[in-house]
Amino acid sequence: MSSNATRSLFVGVFVYLAAPALCHGVVLTNDPAAHEVSPGSAFSMVGYLNSAGGTTGTLIGSFHVLTAAHAVGSVPGMTFTLQTASGPQVYNVVEKSVDASADLAVLTLDRSTGMSGYDLYGGTDEWFAEVAIAGYGVSGIGAPDPGAYPRGTLRAGYNILEYAWGNTIMFTFNAPGTGDSLGEIEGMAAVGDSGAPVFLYEQGKWKIAGVARSVGDANYNGLLGDYGDYLSAVRVSQYVDWITMQQEQTPEPASGLLLLAGVAGILRRRRRRRA
Repeated sequence: MSSNATRSLFVGVFVYLAAPALCHGVVLTNDPAAHEVSPGSAFSMVGYLNSAGGTTGTLIGSFHVLTAAHAVGSVPGMTFTLQTASGPQVYNVVEKSVDASADLAVLTLDRSTGMSGYDLYGGTDEWFAEVAIAGYGVSGIGAPDPGAYPRGTLRAGYNILEYAWGNTIMFTFNAPGTGDSLGEIEGMAAVGDSGAPVFLYEQGKWKIAGVARSVGDANYNGLLGDYGDYLSAVRVSQYVDWITMQQEQTPEPASGLLLLAGVAGILRRRRRRRA
């Protein structure tokens, strides 16, 4: 927690992070290459969605993914990729549940990832909490740099929440030495990071407290991800019940296949006995 953090005045134009624009995702205050996420590390269950030009989703169970509603397109052909020690693992999205008013979506994969996924943060004390954000958007150093770091690489940065009210949490991208900047680890989301998780550390683990929705162009310069811009994310604590319900209502595809196979086996045995 940061006790001396001050609230920012959020002004500017909001732009959804899946929209094509001259802007960059998980922009850092120093070399983005130093913030790449390695397979097996704390944020490696964040995956790449091939929808809307490339966006971000987060594993919340072995076969469910949480993302932003505006980040997903039609289900046919949509894939979710996780980077693992043995290489990229690609999963097909077979179903989606969407709450457009909240800008949230829960996706169902065609098979289990074998990973537990992240827990959801259900508290209401997000104010001034130190958080992490991880996403696959293109990146730059302090200000947009479109050519150097393209989409498709998972990077993470940190920030301090300055607003948590209703269904929204927000933070500002501060230059080193200004505001409540965290210095070289400070990060900011932008295009390609739609659906990216905002993590809050609680009880020894990172939990999903927000889902990246849009960036405010604070200085009206048409560039997203430069100092002074701010992230608006869906406040997950307000939607824990809805998210959990979508998971419960969509059974694991592989389990269904195993169940059908078991029923078929029983029927075959019965036929043999009658014969």
